[in-house]
Amino acid sequence: MQVGELVRFNEETFFDGAVQLRWVQERPEQARAAARAFVFHGPRYHAAGEARQDGIDAGYRLQDTASLVAELLESFQAGLRGEERNPFTLAVAGYGSGKSHLATAIAHLLGAPADATADAILSHLTQADAELGRAVTEGVAALGKPVLVLCLDGMAGFHLGNALSQAVFAQLERYGVDAGPIRDLSPRFQTATEFVRRNLALRAEAFATRLPGLDAEAICARLAVQDEAVYAEVDALYAEANGVPIPVTGQESAQDLIQTLCEVYCGAEGPFAGVLILFDEFGRYLEYAADRPALAGDAALQQVFQGGLDHRLVQNRGGG
Repeated sequence: MQVGELVRFNEETFFDGAVQLRWVQERPEQARAAARAFVFHGPRYHAAGEARQDGIDAGYRLQDTASLVAELLESFQAGLRGEERNPFTLAVAGYGSGKSHLATAIAHLLGAPADATADAILSHLTQADAELGRAVTEGVAALGKPVLVLCLDGMAGFHLGNALSQAVFAQLERYGVDAGPIRDLSPRFQTATEFVRRNLALRAEAFATRLPGLDAEAICARLAVQDEAVYAEVDALYAEANGVPIPVTGQESAQDLIQTLCEVYCGAEGPFAGVLILFDEFGRYLEYAADRPALAGDAALQQVFQGGLDHRLVQNRGGG
């Protein structure tokens, strides 16, 4: 008898390559399938002994995935109780160990706790450790609301402030929640939108040169989610027409964004229990920021950090 006769690969959980956190927004069905297929490890058999034999310093805290999720839920509960906790955690593991896959599962568990996908995730976690499974199940139920999960994938080489804003708009649209308070932080985008609607027909050639293939509705749709690249072109057209760029007013730093999310959208009166920033491939983003700081919007990193300290409902978990 051969091994192939005893073991069969489950083709339903083959995702044509490594799971990526960006699937949550870009390929939602595949992301849900991946989240349902994640296999948790409990504290009794997560191979800590083998890890030490492989050269990992014993001074590092090795943790299983079930315990990590349990601690995340407990941290949220502590925040709701008004307790101060360190809102930042860096998860580091070897290549191909499942960091992105775990982040995808967490995004679905907390972002849609009433969904069948969340039930499957909780079932798998309980299989890994019954006690932790009960704790996580109770913790999710105690939140009473979904968590606003913002997924960032550092492999994309993005401008951090822009990526964070677009993640917020995408999620608010998904939940059917009014994004007006977020748009109010950046009135320049509304000014740009009004300029496009009033001037595109009059300046069609100039618009076609700077924004080829985009009509007024397409341009305004991108401005609505605060696309900085499109805004820059509209701002240049505005300056050509008026002699000055669009006035910049308001409070639109990443720190202001986080503050508004926590104060307006979270808590007893808001639709969300809290905010969770899942930052995958954080190391790759840092490489990009070091090489191209202006394009990476590296100043937003400090603003996110400060915003997280100011509002303990925010958790930032980065993949190594």
